[in-house]
Amino acid sequence: MERVDFLMKNGRVRVMPERQAEALRKLGLGTYQTRDLGHMPTVKKPLVAAAVDELDAMTREELLALAEARGIKVHGLSGADKVRAALRA
Repeated sequence: MERVDFLMKNGRVRVMPERQAEALRKLGLGTYQTRDLGHMPTVKKPLVAAAVDELDAMTREELLALAEARGIKVHGLSGADKVRAALRA
């Protein structure tokens, strides 16, 4: 039984039998490729490289205001790192 890497829609990767991966693919829960093709590297480009640098320079209050303007809900007592992570996601 061949095992494959199954990529779920939420980004999680699980190793499972190909039969199970095919069933999950038909349900629309993600995609998979066999390990034979898995050696090919995938290049992921950052969506907004400039915005990442700008976020690092912002204070916590500025980040909270930006999150509110973008419609991203974060707790008012969240630290700057958590707000940056929410803005980048």
